[in-house]
This record gives sequence, structure tokens and C-alpha cells, in this order.
Amino acid sequence: MFTSEYADAIILHEGQAGYDDAPWETYREQADARGAIRKFGIKNIQTAATRYRDPVKVRTAGSVHAMYTGFKLINPEVERLSKTNKWQLGSSKLEPLSFKYEDDFADRGDFSKLTIDFMTLKANGSNFQAEFAYDKQSNSYKRYIAGKEDIDLQSGMQISPKNVVVEWHNYGDANDGHGRIIIDMIGNDRVQIFRDGKVIEGYWQKDCRTCRTKYFDENENPIELNRGQTWIAFAVKVKDRLVSNVNLQYNED
Repeated sequence: MFTSEYADAIILHEGQAGYDDAPWETYREQADARGAIRKFGIKNIQTAATRYRDPVKVRTAGSVHAMYTGFKLINPEVERLSKTNKWQLGSSKLEPLSFKYEDDFADRGDFSKLTIDFMTLKANGSNFQAEFAYDKQSNSYKRYIAGKEDIDLQSGMQISPKNVVVEWHNYGDANDGHGRIIIDMIGNDRVQIFRDGKVIEGYWQKDCRTCRTKYFDENENPIELNRGQTWIAFAVKVKDRLVSNVNLQYNED
């Protein structure tokens, strides 16, 4: 659902959710990513040439967290597979979002930081806690994960988006024998947008699988984003019961 709104997107992945007719499986279409890729003809790449595992990090963090890639690996595979599969690359159908120039320093807000626990499981502590600390000087939100700076290992810089979007979605267990969850992606629900040191309350809206997700404030006006990197986080709930924990802090006067 998420990829389809980006017109001609290519999914680069390692592994995928699917079903193999095992006797203990219960098929759920919404949790069948492999089937959706085939059904909707979504371009995807899952080849050994597109990634590598860092042998040092394998020993310290495990195989799952030691996989890396880069455009020097990706681009040749895109070129090769586009010829093999006769892919038509590029599209003019992508509906653009609304962007603005960022606020001047004097007009920026007093927001401090945003902390997100995707699921509030006490046993896991802060291992899955993400934090975005607002830096007024750069007008960006510095990301931390499990209390540590989230560093882009290719650039050596801390991930610092200009916009942070928290979309609230209803979710439920797939009950398919794999322990997967299903998140409702089509419709509308609450959104919180962090931009220019301020918090904008509103709602997101996505009308169909290929429709672009749009953001509106409480007066139904489109919300403009700052030019630059945007980080979208999903927070989950069951109707009115919040499963994710989202905490906001402001600088004291």
C-alpha cells in the first residue's frame, strides 16, 4: 500500500512476507507482501549483488543488523534488471506534495523532542524507542534510536530530517501463524507533523492503493512540508486505545 503511491517505485528488499501452503499457516491477503508484488506488478530487487554484510558487525550485532547497500551496488542491478525485465523506468504520474520555505530563525518554535515507542512492551524497555530532538539552529530533528545517535554509516552524519510526520493507524494481529500484524493504510486518521519547531495537528488521507497520502490541518487546509528530508513514522492503535506511546517535550521559558 505504501509503495504503490510513488508511481514507478522499485522495492529493494531482503526477505519478504509470503505464504507457502504450510499446514500451520492461515492465509491473510493483507499480510502477503510477496503476493502483492506479483499481483500489482511492482518492480522489486532482491539479488545478492545489491548488498553485503559487514563481518565485524555480524559478530557484534548479529546478521540481521549487519547488512548494507549503496547506490554503487544498486544502480548496476537496476540497469541490468530493467533490460532483462523490460522495465520502463521513470514516471510523470507522481502527484507532488505541497512544500514551503522553512521559517526564519526568529519564527521557529520552542519544541524540544519527540519520543516514540512503537509498542509499549515493558520487557523490551527502550530498545525500540526512537527520539527526534529538535535543533533550532539547523531547523532539523536529530534522530536517536535506543538512546544513541542514529548515524548514517555512509556519510557519517546523524540522520536529521527537516520534517517528522507521525501517522496514526489502526492495526490488528494477522493471526496467520507467523506473528505478523496488519496496519490499515487506506482511509484517514490523525496525523502530527513536526516542522519548524512546531507541532501541527491534523489528519492524513489516502483514498486508494495508488493514491498519494495527503496531510490536512484541523481546518482541512493542506499542510505544507519544508524542503528536505522527511521522516514518516507509523504509530498504531486499536480504535481509541493507543498501542504506541508518543511523548512531546517543549523547552522551558
